[in-house]
Amino acid sequence: MAELVIDIDDEILEEVNEVCQDKGNSIDDLINIFLKEIVRDGKLPDEILENLFYSDKNIEYLERKYREYKEGKLKFINHK
Repeated sequence: MAELVIDIDDEILEEVNEVCQDKGNSIDDLINIFLKEIVRDGKLPDEILENLFYSDKNIEYLERKYREYKEGKLKFINHK
């Protein structure tokens, strides 16, 4: 079995550990479940993909806004 070493914010780790303990699992169990889901589905879970800056949906949005900018349809407001 491989070993994974990652840096996690202390507060996040504590909160995740509490959630896992409440459910009778360990963080190792949680990570293994997550990784197995990725392998099974062949992709990251949709909930994560929806939040990624470089998701297809966001790229389409950025490209549309860039076209609007090039066409002079996008107005910029200076926030001071």
